[in-house]
Amino acid sequence: MDKVDKICVMARSSPFDKLLMVQCLKLKGHVVAVTGDGTNDAPALKEADIGLSMGIQGTEVAKESSDIVILDDNFSSVATVLRWGRCVYTNIQKFIQFQLTVNVAALVINFVAAVSAGEVPLTAVQLLWVNLIMDTLGALALATEQPTKELMDKPPVGRTAPLITNIMWRNLLAQAMYQIAILLTLQFRGESIFGVSEKVKDTLIFNTFVLCQVFNEFNARKLEKKNVFEGIHKNRLFLGIIGITIVLQVVMVEFLKKFANTERLNWGQWGVCIGFAAASWPIGWVVKCIPVPEKPFFSYLKWKNREREREVGGGAEIRGLGKAVEVVVDAQRRRRCVPASLGDSSRRWRRSWRCGGQGSRGGGGCAVTTATRSRLRWGTRRGGGDGGAGGCGGGESRG
Repeated sequence: MDKVDKICVMARSSPFDKLLMVQCLKLKGHVVAVTGDGTNDAPALKEADIGLSMGIQGTEVAKESSDIVILDDNFSSVATVLRWGRCVYTNIQKFIQFQLTVNVAALVINFVAAVSAGEVPLTAVQLLWVNLIMDTLGALALATEQPTKELMDKPPVGRTAPLITNIMWRNLLAQAMYQIAILLTLQFRGESIFGVSEKVKDTLIFNTFVLCQVFNEFNARKLEKKNVFEGIHKNRLFLGIIGITIVLQVVMVEFLKKFANTERLNWGQWGVCIGFAAASWPIGWVVKCIPVPEKPFFSYLKWKNREREREVGGGAEIRGLGKAVEVVVDAQRRRRCVPASLGDSSRRWRRSWRCGGQGSRGGGGCAVTTATRSRLRWGTRRGGGDGGAGGCGGGESRG
């Protein structure tokens, strides 16, 4: 167990050696990937977190035991798989950050308004409209981002790493707090500031809220980079979805007044809504300058319990499994048969073997390992004497 992290190369390994190494690496907390093409690689492929077999030279047993089949037997395809896998993972994080911002802002605004004034600025129809255009169109816009070269420069994500990172918490909380502050200001001071009726004020809140999400989609494209417009011309679907969302919002506000419970807005009011929403870009740029700790926020709450569990249960489990592995290895060594000489060349199938282990008086039977059994086809066996436990009696065997 202690030496497994130091192993760089293993040569002429048996299937048991490969399986043992995979199990030890997983026990140490590593994410293990195994490549293979033969039947003897099947146990390690099955045990690994990700098994990759060869599509051309690989056996059917290896393909069935693996998770991914490399059709062209080209290892460069593995890098492509990794790049796309990381891209999908990053796109999921982008959408989660974007969606949590929408939900947190909408929940806080309606809750505060309902508690303080007894009425909510965002009606049920408007919230359904927001969910329709943000969930469906937003998911399509953020999930279609193509992989970049920078993805391969990042370290791999750990097995226990949280899906929502500290960077995502920083971004979504900053945007959500800004939207909450603006919309609550419109809720309580909108009528006096702009000199409008209550229904127009609610329309301003609804329109500003939707446009804030549209502009925030650009911020969600880049979780860490400040330039949110980098490579945007390559994703035409994203630009098309943004355009469709804006057109649908204009139709919702200006032409579906009875359905959406809105009032028409003049050019000045539209400009105010767009100005409030566009302010999320500089806010996002400033927020990304704020450093965040690498350790997840919620891990601080579980640190004491985790350390206690690790001291009580983890050490005993590792020691017990390590001892069990040592016993298995020792048993395999005792059972292994080693060729001593080829015997008389005139007798083609005659072999003489020496075996390890404790002596036991038996009938000369030979218990060999799987690897040895696959190499030899025994016919009748004879020979006796004091043989090894799990070994051969030192006699001869005729084909």
